[in-house]
Amino acid sequence: MRTSLTEIRLTFTQAVDPRYTSITLLDSAGQPLELGTLTPVGQGKTREFVYRMSTPVVSGSFVVRWKTAGADGHVVSGSFDFVVDVPNAVTVAPPARTTADPHPPEHSEHHVAETEIEPLYRPDSLVWILARWLNFIGLMLMVGAVAFRFLVLERSDDRVADDVALAIDRATRNIAFIAALLALGANLARFWLQSGSLHGSERMWDPALLGAMILETGWGKAWLAQCAAAIAYAVAVRLRTEQPLESWIAAAVLAVAAGSTPAFAGHAAAVEQMALVPIVNDAVHLLAASTWLGTLAVLLLAAVPAIVRVSHQPFNDTAALVRAFSPIALFAAAVAIFTGTVSAFVHIKAVSELWTTPYGKTLSIKLLIVMLTATTGAYNWKVVSPRLGSEAATLHIRRSALAEIVIAAAIVAVTAVLVALPLH
Repeated sequence: MRTSLTEIRLTFTQAVDPRYTSITLLDSAGQPLELGTLTPVGQGKTREFVYRMSTPVVSGSFVVRWKTAGADGHVVSGSFDFVVDVPNAVTVAPPARTTADPHPPEHSEHHVAETEIEPLYRPDSLVWILARWLNFIGLMLMVGAVAFRFLVLERSDDRVADDVALAIDRATRNIAFIAALLALGANLARFWLQSGSLHGSERMWDPALLGAMILETGWGKAWLAQCAAAIAYAVAVRLRTEQPLESWIAAAVLAVAAGSTPAFAGHAAAVEQMALVPIVNDAVHLLAASTWLGTLAVLLLAAVPAIVRVSHQPFNDTAALVRAFSPIALFAAAVAIFTGTVSAFVHIKAVSELWTTPYGKTLSIKLLIVMLTATTGAYNWKVVSPRLGSEAATLHIRRSALAEIVIAAAIVAVTAVLVALPLH
């Protein structure tokens, strides 16, 4: 630019949280400079920030590094460079950078540019992806366990002996309990990673910052709700009452609550127009996918082994459960695919983004794997299920279902990557 620089304006595509928005100005040697203050334009969450220069800049090459967190809690950062060259200007040496107060006044009107915070791990790092993947697996199994209990086992009572049904119920409770612990453990890892991303390794355990992160951000509220639901769910599936269905009803309510929380801390939460619609759509998407794939996992990992241990007619009992599951899987898969398509239309502005942006490319991979999983499920339903009742057919369905679950785990892994990517 050929005029003196007096301010830098940052305009984001969506509203961001001023508390987690910072800017660092670097000179041509890569040294940070303290030349002004970063001020949000407007109250609360806003799109626009102004970095007003205390000393006009008339010459030099500079790099701006910025970091922020959106309504979905995801930490994003970036940089851009520029050159200032005012003809015949007298260069004034900018003041050296001084370290900003790491604990600015709580009600300060200006957000002072602070020392650049290096996140503990980047949101797209392997450790972040693993934590999200395990969290999704736990949530899907929590939902799958209650869906299996009510939609599959309950509908098969007249075809499965009481002692076999009781053994299956116990095995399902064990899977449900492990799933809750898995979701809770992964959630604790996500808490550690999120604090490191927002506050840096040196301040990640600051009580005031942690309290604000949990109680004042959408990500924190969703995280807290999921933790509470997972703990209560674990207690419910461990209860031994005279009416076993009562504890399963409580577990079902808690599973829906826990399975809905990612929608409040994902891309849907950052949509500014009619935000409730994409949030509900994302929640239904996860619940439907869990009813499809989570229930299949419970059937294969809990019900079939229980049948093998207890039943005198294992092939017939397995066939009864699979046939009860097939229409549920068909409906749930259709809902999952439909809501996934709606989500794509919400977040993708142009079809070309499916192959030109990181988010679109990853979404395309997910859609392809989903179609592969649906094809495998359709094969099991149309070809394998009608043949059930013999040892060979039972072995075949177990292998096919295992392949479907492995592919489903890949879908969840891609989703764990997808939720951390910027939309555009």
